[in-house]
Amino acid sequence: MVVVIVLLFTICWGPIQLFILFQSFYPNFQANYATYKIKTWANCMSYANSSINPIVYGFMGASFRKSFKKAFPFMFRRKVVS
Repeated sequence: MVVVIVLLFTICWGPIQLFILFQSFYPNFQANYATYKIKTWANCMSYANSSINPIVYGFMGASFRKSFKKAFPFMFRRKVVS
């Protein structure tokens, strides 16, 4: 699970970090509409990491699922059909 978390972190945060690094090495680079779109996409990817992490923990971690069921037992009650 740790490998998946690290891989997702790298995929989500890598583009914005590379973009910022590029900007720091080439300060005279003139931004245009395409670079604006790339930067916006890269920022969205970094924000998406925060949304993906709980899903990954929920699906991959058995102890997380067990604790979640213990904390919210009403969500896992089965209906009895007569």
